[in-house]
Amino acid sequence: VSAGLIGPAMVIVISLTAVATFIVPPLIDVGTILRFVLLFGAGVLGLFGVTIILLEILIHLASLKSFGVPYLTPVAPPDIAKLKDVLVRAPLWSMPRTHSFRQKSGRRS
Repeated sequence: VSAGLIGPAMVIVISLTAVATFIVPPLIDVGTILRFVLLFGAGVLGLFGVTIILLEILIHLASLKSFGVPYLTPVAPPDIAKLKDVLVRAPLWSMPRTHSFRQKSGRRS
């Protein structure tokens, strides 16, 4: 970094993605693609580029649905009552048995 060949944002992105590759081995291909995209953003626009790319990834995750349920539930469509379980999970005895995201009718869409 002191030689000026790469910026500090590039060092942070490389170190975080290198550590993240050890988390889930089957997702190494996805991690590699994301690493190159983030490296490109860091190389072109620095920390601003990394921020833009991370925002695009977050927007994409917010638009995904899994089995008809938004992927980032309860954060993406905000549900204040369920936000208590986002960072720290409540005990099982205090959780309701039915889910609010389940469809009310018997039909599936």
